[in-house]
This record gives sequence, C-alpha cells and structure tokens, in this order.
Amino acid sequence: MDWLVQMLGLPESYLSKGEGGGVIQGSASEAIVTCMVAARERMIRKCCERLEGEEKERRIAQTKGKLVAMGSDMVHSASPKGALIASTLYYSIPVKAEDGFALTRKGLRTALKEQEEKGRIPYYCTVTLGATATCAVDVFKEIAEVKKEYPDLWIHVDAAYAGAALVCEEYQHHAKYFGEFDSFNFNMHKWLLVNFDASCLFVRHRHDLISALTITPSYLLNPSAISGQVTDYRDWQIPLGRRFRALKIWFTLRSYGVSGLQHHIRRTIKLGEFFADLIKGRSDLFNIITGPSFALTVISVVPPKKTEQQKLVNGEVNDFIPDAEQQHREEANAVTKQVYEAVNARGEVFLTSGVIAGNYAIRVVSANQNAEEKWVKRAFELLVEEAEKVHSQA
Repeated sequence: MDWLVQMLGLPESYLSKGEGGGVIQGSASEAIVTCMVAARERMIRKCCERLEGEEKERRIAQTKGKLVAMGSDMVHSASPKGALIASTLYYSIPVKAEDGFALTRKGLRTALKEQEEKGRIPYYCTVTLGATATCAVDVFKEIAEVKKEYPDLWIHVDAAYAGAALVCEEYQHHAKYFGEFDSFNFNMHKWLLVNFDASCLFVRHRHDLISALTITPSYLLNPSAISGQVTDYRDWQIPLGRRFRALKIWFTLRSYGVSGLQHHIRRTIKLGEFFADLIKGRSDLFNIITGPSFALTVISVVPPKKTEQQKLVNGEVNDFIPDAEQQHREEANAVTKQVYEAVNARGEVFLTSGVIAGNYAIRVVSANQNAEEKWVKRAFELLVEEAEKVHSQA
C-alpha cells in the first residue's frame, strides 16, 4: 500500500510510517461504508465530549438523529446506501452541466449551510475523481477551502475507476489537495490489471478507523496486538475476517512495473480519444454529452429532423413555443434508448447507459486490457448503423 501511495503521487500522510496508512477492502462501496461509520463516530465523540452517564447517552441519541451525509447527485449509489447502513440522513447536492457536473465550493458551502439551518449536522461528504456517469472531477481546491471551515466534516475521495490514472504523472495534479481530506479510495480491479477484489483505501488518521471499529474480546487478544507491534487490519474494516488480497497486487506491481501500468492507462485513454473523434465526425447522428474523460465518452443520439409540414400534420409543437426544448429532449431520449437497446441486442458489443441531467445517454469506455482500435471502430460502426436506421424510419 505504501508503494501505491508513492506510485500514485498521493500525500505522504497516507503512508503507514505516520498517522495514516492503507488497507485493502473488497469494494469501493465497502470503503465508503467503513469511512462513513468512522466519520459518524468521530462526530459523535466531538459532540458528546466531556459528558458522562445518562446525559452522554441522551446526547448521543439526539446527535445521531441529526447527522447527515452528503455527496453530489453524480456520486455512486454506494454513498446514499452507506448512509442507510449507518442509520443517518443523506442529502444529494445538485451539480450543474456548466460546471462539468463537478461539485464546487459554492455548491458544497450552500448545501452545508442549508443542512445546518434545518438543525442537521453534516458529518461526511463523498467527493469524486471520475464520477460514475460522466467521469466528472470535483473541484478539489475549492472543496479543500471549505474543509478548513468545517474541520470535523469527513471528506472521502471516491476514485474507484479513474483513480488508476494517477499512476501517470500528467494526472497526479488531481491529488494535490488530497492531504486536506480524510480518506481516498480506488479500485485496482477496475482499470489497473488486478483481478477482483482489490479496493485500496487510504486514511490520513488511522486512529479514526480503529477507534470506531475496534472491539477486542478475550479470544482475540495476543501479546503482539496488545503491545502494538502489529497492525491488526480487522480494526480497519467492517468484517472480522479478511481475504489475502495483497499477494495479487504485489504480483501485478512486480510483473508490470510502474512503466507497464502507465503504458496500459495511456493506451486505453488514447483509444477513448480515438472513439470520441469518430463520434465528432458524425455530428449529424450523435452529440457528446461529456468526454472523452479517462477513456469514457458519453453520447446521445440526435433525433431525426421533421419538416414543419409533418409537425402540423401530427399535431406536434414547433421550435417557437416554450416547451420545444423539452420535446427535443424527450425525442433525443427515445431515439438514444432505441439505438442503445438495438446495439446490445445484436450481441456483438455491449454498452452501458445512464441518465445525466435528464438526458438518456450511452456510455462507451475503452479501458479493457484487450481493447484494440479495430474493436473500438467496430462499436462506432454499430452505433452508426442503428442510428441511421432510426433516422431513415422517421
């Protein structure tokens, strides 16, 4: 894990030699739940310090009912699910297309104040390096500034997929402000050539995890644990037992080396850019919603154009009335879904979809180890074939 800190350009506070350290989890979802529980307990200790007995118990109960976790409406569903498991409230912060669907200082600060005005206590926030739907990157510099105003707010960086790109120096500027945050997680099994499961979680203060998750019955006591000579990772996670995930990570690092992993990331990013260029060449059929970003391009299909005569015959609205924009979106959503399902039904390539700011979208990512330019081009050709069918039938 210390090798990974150095390889990804993460802050030294995540190294095991200090107060922080890393632990291998099963998934990014597990990492989020683990951090959320630690954040919850840290905030409860803060709100109930110097209290004892029944007064402390009452304050704990009152505090738990006010705690609220947060994240932008682009974060993975693991965050609201984590709040459900932690038995706290959850608030989804709206983000805007003009901000690249990224969480900004203004958005976070506004949400924090709104929650406080409602009598709630914000205790945790997920920020993203590569949001699931769009690969959006939150504005970490601005979020770090807000963190200074709210030092007890746990900031967790979810970089499940795109965090792998930090192995390349040209992406390490994203990690510049991670030392201000409480935790960072990325999945080696998503884009860095390790088999599932290998989710790498780093914390700035390991005491926050240990104090929240340590329960030591007599049958688990041993001289090494008591003396502090060993790090007992059962206190860094939800389950008691652990899989031996470290060996496969060690083999991958030793087999590929840093340069081999960098080559893999850069090659697949280049394939993503190649696909995006193909899409741009058919602007009559496709719109790019976001990307290419970390080998992901998100697109929609342009709806077929209808003549004014057709619109009048069909009783449809024209472009000069207020709901024309909404109608255009609905038409685009319908044809995009139609093309998406038609391509998948052919069984040659398989795409994923999503809804971004009300727009139905097709997501194409080229991060597979076996991806080649010819297969990316074939995926584009299939999209063109199905989109042209839709246009010809209009």
